[in-house]
Amino acid sequence: MFELYSKNSLNIIIKAQEIARNFGHNFVGPEHLLFGITQAKESKITKILDKYGIKSDDIKKYIEDIYGDMGGDSIEQPFLPHAKNILFNALHIAKYNNTLTEPEHLLLALIIENCAVNTFFYIHDVNPELIKQDILLNTGIKLDETMLSLDKEKEEKTPYTNKQSFGIFNFIKNIFKRENKLETNKISKDL
Repeated sequence: MFELYSKNSLNIIIKAQEIARNFGHNFVGPEHLLFGITQAKESKITKILDKYGIKSDDIKKYIEDIYGDMGGDSIEQPFLPHAKNILFNALHIAKYNNTLTEPEHLLLALIIENCAVNTFFYIHDVNPELIKQDILLNTGIKLDETMLSLDKEKEEKTPYTNKQSFGIFNFIKNIFKRENKLETNKISKDL
């Protein structure tokens, strides 16, 4: 499967595994893949991410806020289901466009997957739908009916529209700003 990924995409996957290992996580999730994507060198998405102010240090902090630093190095790191879907869908998009899987395919698949990593975008005042549109516009990538229906299906399953979600996440972000930090342990105990 990985022979259909470009060198840049393979480096992204390696970076995702490295950040997971450095935090002692025994898994690779979408957040780790997003970190790897920000580490891509000389790719079309670097400019797009820069445009929206998406920085690897912010993603690294987000990963630490969500999962914490579990200490030590983890030997095994299987991909979580959402991460597997992202890898598979990126491959599917690339095959439809008759090319190797590039970083822009990975980012597009990550956004279409509509997983919790989109929370990162909203917290940082970025609507992932705008990033998706930028990728499609600036790279010439075409989505087939399968990907379009998957995108629409995920949107229909999401209880809020992008505009509503953006407002909710701005509200949450403002609470975090007011509290001056994200206390995940306190939140989970309160639930």
